[in-house]
Amino acid sequence: MIEVTQRAADFMKQALDTVEERQGRCFRLEMNEQGPQLSVDTPQEDDKTFEYDGDVLLVADPQTGDQFTDRRIDFDQSQSQLVVTAAS
Repeated sequence: MIEVTQRAADFMKQALDTVEERQGRCFRLEMNEQGPQLSVDTPQEDDKTFEYDGDVLLVADPQTGDQFTDRRIDFDQSQSQLVVTAAS
């Protein structure tokens, strides 16, 4: 699955903590015409998952997860957003 940096994991955890009725919610990685996109969703049975401190923070369906095996999600402080880049 995709690599998630510590900064990104911390940001995602804080962002999810602000979601009303957080129970079971996490970020979902999807691909659309503009490229990778993150949205708040709930895990599905066949999803690939990324956990941090015992919480599921990120999921992707198997096909999307396979497409992003050599990618990294990081938090860009200058833009205050999550970014997906090629893993080094």
